[in-house]
Amino acid sequence: MVCFEAFTRRGHFFESSFWRGIVERLCRLSVTEEEAVLTRIRNKLDKQKEILRNAGTGNTESLQWLSRYVLQLARQQHMLDEEIRFQLLDKLFHAQREEYISKNPHFRPDTSEDGLTTDREQTTRTLRRSLQYWTEAGVFLQGVRLHCDNCGSNYWQHVDGVAEKNTCHGCGADVALPVEVPWSYRLNSLVRNGIAFHGCMPLVLTLYSARQLPTRHSFLFVPGIALYKEYRDRTPAAEIDIVAVADGKTLIGEVKTSSEEFSPQELAKLAELAKRLQPDVAILGCLRGDANAVAATKDGVGSVTRRNRLRSPGN
Repeated sequence: MVCFEAFTRRGHFFESSFWRGIVERLCRLSVTEEEAVLTRIRNKLDKQKEILRNAGTGNTESLQWLSRYVLQLARQQHMLDEEIRFQLLDKLFHAQREEYISKNPHFRPDTSEDGLTTDREQTTRTLRRSLQYWTEAGVFLQGVRLHCDNCGSNYWQHVDGVAEKNTCHGCGADVALPVEVPWSYRLNSLVRNGIAFHGCMPLVLTLYSARQLPTRHSFLFVPGIALYKEYRDRTPAAEIDIVAVADGKTLIGEVKTSSEEFSPQELAKLAELAKRLQPDVAILGCLRGDANAVAATKDGVGSVTRRNRLRSPGN
């Protein structure tokens, strides 16, 4: 088990809708980005309906084409490396704040010209402090984008490797550091891969929410655990996204990116596990979606046990 202490700061980071949106942007996981990718995939597959039909029958050539297409998509996804500059962060931060204030006008009492100027300056300073904190924590990496005049390559260089004379990643020629160059920020590769390829953001948020339950002394957890019926079994009988112990009480949970993924079959599996494992609490967590719809699906599955409570998403 892992002590929750190490995740407290990370949970606070993901709880912020602004930083969560920036992370999704850098991982190309925003709703807009995902819909655009899905549209391109649908259009591509729509032109290959005959191949898809043949693939469904086991045709070797069709399966080969489909396999290569999946591999191509995987390679494109693996090459995710986005960065963002402070100027854009500042613009997005102010835009989100102004949207909130438009719905809550009393949030900013001084609406005079001087008051607005002071408020915006303070907002930028707040963002700068926050970015400094998360950069020092290793969530973001600081660097510069350089251009090679010899081969025309543009590449990003981490601050630790920046020098007056740099070596082009492509042709190996010398690349001079501009006298004025803006810093840009990338996600730590561990954070990026965990979110882009393993979907750990909903998991971290669910754990962070679970930590808010009345817990005075300890909160230990293990994410992603496989359960086997027999010691020598090679195939797990079931998998659980979260197993935790809070002040001696056990907790199990299922986590999804969207509430739409909580089908009656998925909830029935969790209910069956709860009956077998007898935890004190069984929880559901998701990043996006309608908690009421999940609650209705949950009620349709039926009671877990009298001792257990099946909670709807808290994110």
